[in-house]
Amino acid sequence: MERQAPAAAHGRFMLRLLRKCVDSVTGLCRLGRRLESLLGRIIELAHEERGAPSGLPWSKRLWALRNGFYSSRLVHYRLTRENLTEYLPDRQYRALHPINGDFSRLIDDKLQLPFTLKDFPDFVPKAYYLAHDGLLFGLAEGLPNCQRCQPGPLLDLLRQNRQFVVKPLYGSRGKGVRVLEHAGGTWRLDGRPCQEPDVVEALRDLRTHLIGEYVEQHAYAKHLFRHATNTMRLVTLRDDDTLQPLLVTAFHRVGTSRSQPVDNVGAGGLFGPISVTTGELGRFTGYPRGRSLEWFTHHPETGEPLAGVVIPRWHDLKDRILGVSRKLSFLSWMGYDVVATENGLKILEINSLPALSCQLFRPYLLQPEVAKFFQRRIRNLRRPSRQFA
Repeated sequence: MERQAPAAAHGRFMLRLLRKCVDSVTGLCRLGRRLESLLGRIIELAHEERGAPSGLPWSKRLWALRNGFYSSRLVHYRLTRENLTEYLPDRQYRALHPINGDFSRLIDDKLQLPFTLKDFPDFVPKAYYLAHDGLLFGLAEGLPNCQRCQPGPLLDLLRQNRQFVVKPLYGSRGKGVRVLEHAGGTWRLDGRPCQEPDVVEALRDLRTHLIGEYVEQHAYAKHLFRHATNTMRLVTLRDDDTLQPLLVTAFHRVGTSRSQPVDNVGAGGLFGPISVTTGELGRFTGYPRGRSLEWFTHHPETGEPLAGVVIPRWHDLKDRILGVSRKLSFLSWMGYDVVATENGLKILEINSLPALSCQLFRPYLLQPEVAKFFQRRIRNLRRPSRQFA
């Protein structure tokens, strides 16, 4: 017994030492994740502030930043001390990521979308190839599983299908998206006539890109601006009390000659609100270049009406999106990028942390359901003195 006591004491000492080592490693991992998250937010903030509207006094920009807002919100929201509590702050919102926990990666990764929406195959554009590390992986039936990534197979595909889209697997704001077309012996790149060598050059050195179906948009959307795919953003949440999905906001994007072939506002496109009850479009605006927003009832380049246009079969489209959210109820907050088609809709992407710029149409914290959702997730979130009318 006396011989066993030192051995037992030594064993307990080694166990405590091992626990301390594990706790130290775990603590360092947590610290590393926090530092990585902090660095990511600093880089994002620097990116946002670099693109802030010119002419804003530094005193106002610092005031906005101290209150958790990008300085561009001074123009977007006409942010003041009086309306400050009506808007969800950028800093607190970004800190929620991943708001859907580990499930966020199911929708943030574009390659996962067909698997996530396996119960809604008609809503997903067809994917042809994944280009990665010099190889081309076939994603559609009848295409080679794996081959060298060279322009030849993609040119053959383009001649067969007439049109397809190339986009980075990991990216945002429409950066790097190209639309290629071959019809009637004419080549087009991003909607502009070109020669075959231009298309070949665009297909060289694809790093991590998806090559997929070009979605033919509904006639109403094409009338808005024919040289871009004009998409909608629909944001849904899962109500914590009823456990049912709600459509909390919706807006429409429209391309311009500056943004084509995409419609992203950051690339020079326009966006305007959609009435969630009627599907009617309001006035459109773009990213501010100065200290105020410019509003449009008609497209500034084509003269086509924007405000007052009603999206065909809006209630059906809205119900279909809510049906998807109901099926994906493990995701509590989502932003869908949707194209209306003649036969229904296509979902291009789902975002787990959709941007807050749409608050300029309908402030989140003036909507009781949205305010309640975020007040339960953000401590000390300011409460507005009025509600959205």
